[in-house]
Amino acid sequence: MGIESSRNLVNLPPVGIGPAPLLPWILWNIWICRNKLIFEKKQISPQEVLSQATINAREWILAQPNQIQTLPTICEPLAAVNRAGTILCFSDAAWRKDSHAAGFGWIFSNRLSNLAHQGSSFAANVGSPLLAEAMALSLAQIQALELGFRNFSFASDSQLLIKALNSESSPKELYGILQDILALSSDFDEISFSFVSREKNGCADALAKSALNSAFIVPASVTVPIPV
Repeated sequence: MGIESSRNLVNLPPVGIGPAPLLPWILWNIWICRNKLIFEKKQISPQEVLSQATINAREWILAQPNQIQTLPTICEPLAAVNRAGTILCFSDAAWRKDSHAAGFGWIFSNRLSNLAHQGSSFAANVGSPLLAEAMALSLAQIQALELGFRNFSFASDSQLLIKALNSESSPKELYGILQDILALSSDFDEISFSFVSREKNGCADALAKSALNSAFIVPASVTVPIPV
């Protein structure tokens, strides 16, 4: 039952394998690790097992025949927000250099329905503030898909992140997470990534800082009305 239900598990970023399954490769590498311990008296750390499982998953994906996919329509930045069904998302991250902990916050809004949905999360061992910004976007994408949003306009105050997404080239620290974001993007009918000033991203920034300060691990969300 547990193995069957594992097909519905979501790989949290940054993994770099998109929606592809990771658990089978973890189980396979645990079996290999067990055999090496018994027959070769060789111990392998959990970190090495997980790293090798991720490598195997990526190799398997690259070995599959290319499949034709319907790519999302890339619209002009923030230009389609007033159309029915288009959701605008502001996201941000707060990062501490001393502990490498990060808080994430995001807000969805639809100006036609005057409704908003917001979420936040927390993670440890985040390597850089840029990686934290990318993780915030990826988490927002996952929740947007869960909510059934298909027309999506994303805004961030991280110029490096937006440049990497729109050019599909990235710094080494973003390699895995960028692949996750682009894989998730194919599930949207329309998506765009735009830069906004820090002043216009204040609400998402406040959510991210609150999540970091409270070490809030489990994502939370709430639906609230937006004043007209």
